[in-house]
Amino acid sequence: MRAALLAFLLVACGPAIGQNGDDVAPPDVPTSEQWRAAVITTRPVDLDPSHPGQRRLGKLIFRGGVSMTADVPELGGLSGLYVGVDGRFLAVSDRSSVILAQLVSDPETAAPLRFVNAGVAGLRDENGERFYETGLGDAEALARLPDGRFAVSFERSQLIRFYDLDRLGPFAPSVRGPALTEAGELEPNAGLEGLSYAGEGRMLVGAERGEGGAMLWLAPLDAAE
Repeated sequence: MRAALLAFLLVACGPAIGQNGDDVAPPDVPTSEQWRAAVITTRPVDLDPSHPGQRRLGKLIFRGGVSMTADVPELGGLSGLYVGVDGRFLAVSDRSSVILAQLVSDPETAAPLRFVNAGVAGLRDENGERFYETGLGDAEALARLPDGRFAVSFERSQLIRFYDLDRLGPFAPSVRGPALTEAGELEPNAGLEGLSYAGEGRMLVGAERGEGGAMLWLAPLDAAE
C-alpha cells in the first residue's frame, strides 16, 4: 500500500474508464494495455495538524485535504495533478504512470471526500514504448493545452511530451514538446518540475534549480533547438 498526501487545485480531463469502474480500452488497443482498475482509500487531513480546524493560509481558504492509499504501487510519488470543476482527476507519478479517477467532494464545503472509478496506466515515449525501469519516465508536472492535450514534463531526461489522453488515453505514442535551451545541463533529479500554458501558443516551464538558481523558460509549443 502506497500513500500520498493530496493538496487540491481545482482545474479537466476525460476518463477512459467505464461508468461502473470497468476497464475500457480505446479502439485497436490490445486488452493487455487497458487501464487497470484501482481502489483508492482516503482519510481527511488538516491544513496544520497542530492547529485542527485552521482554514486560512494568508488569503487562501483551505477547503479540505485527504491522505490517499491504494491497492496499486503506482499511486506513490504523485507529482503533477489536474482536477476539473466536474471532479475529473488526473495525476502523473515518478513511476511513469498516470492515475485517472473521479473526485467526489462535499457539495456544501467543496472538501474532497473520496475517489471512484479509478484506474492506472503507464505513460509512453515517442515510439509508443513503456518507460518501465529505465528511470527516464520520472513524470513531474502536468498542464492542459487549449487543444485538449496534456503536456507532461519529465525529470532526468529534461523533456516535455504531449499526450492526447482524452481521445487516446496513455496508449498512443507521445509527441515531443518544445526543446528548452540549456535544459540538458540540469542535474538529473533537479529538473523540469513545473509547467503551465501561458497563452499565445507558449508554455511557461520551471526547473527546480540550475546554474545560479532556478531557471524559467517561456517557449513556443513547437520550439526546436
